[in-house]
Amino acid sequence: GYKNRVGVHTGNRQYALYDIAKRAIVKGTYSENGFPELVYPYRDKALIISHNKMGIIGASGDIQVPAKYDLLSPFTDNLLMYVQKNGNGEPLYGYGDGKGNIFIPIQYNYSPGDWSTYMQDSLLTLFKKDKDGKVHKGYAAMDGKTVIPVQYEEITREERGKGYLVRNGKAFGIIGPDGKVILPAEFDNILLDDKRDYLSTVTFSWPVAARKAGSWRYYNAAGTSLPVRLKATINFDPPYAGGSEEKDAGNLSSSLLPHEEARVVDSPISVKDSSAQSH
Repeated sequence: GYKNRVGVHTGNRQYALYDIAKRAIVKGTYSENGFPELVYPYRDKALIISHNKMGIIGASGDIQVPAKYDLLSPFTDNLLMYVQKNGNGEPLYGYGDGKGNIFIPIQYNYSPGDWSTYMQDSLLTLFKKDKDGKVHKGYAAMDGKTVIPVQYEEITREERGKGYLVRNGKAFGIIGPDGKVILPAEFDNILLDDKRDYLSTVTFSWPVAARKAGSWRYYNAAGTSLPVRLKATINFDPPYAGGSEEKDAGNLSSSLLPHEEARVVDSPISVKDSSAQSH
């Protein structure tokens, strides 16, 4: 057991916290109205289930979080996801500490997933449905401060820490690692260095080429356009059977433009691996 404590069955489908060193059942406020249906020690606490609701007790059996939540999922020593159904039976979630202090309100739409779905690079993932049922995504820091507002359909991390590629519909943008918008989500294509589907990441380099209203421009890391306008991009890689892999941002979308419209001259691979004609 964790910290020399285990959950033991006491009969009648009830469990108690048991202190191995003392060879005794731990009693406390959690047992005053009968033992819970489950006790699961973790770290210096224990999760309990009482009347089909989850709560947390301390090592001495004191109630730290009342058993009123539909799910409690520990992420770190003092960070948990709190899930609670609303009046319509829809599960909503937020984040709080091990004492029941909620610092991100329980108002986001929950669906089952592993911890990596809800925690990315020390950021907490937030999902929210709009009135049409479309899910938007954002990020918050561990202290609850919003990093990326919940307003994007897709957010993909730049694997070298340069920020995030964001998408709404067929429009793309780039957000910096500090959460500030560099390129607003109003471009119909952005050229990438690489796209690693197995890591769910992309790579891009500044200046980056992005297309809006049919016009390609270079933009620096401050989001300022450079005094050069691209006329076309040409695939630098030699042709392979079946065509080369496309690495433009548009291919992250499941609702692409028609294939012939997703190209300028040939498959846009990247800023570094493409040559560009300018005027």
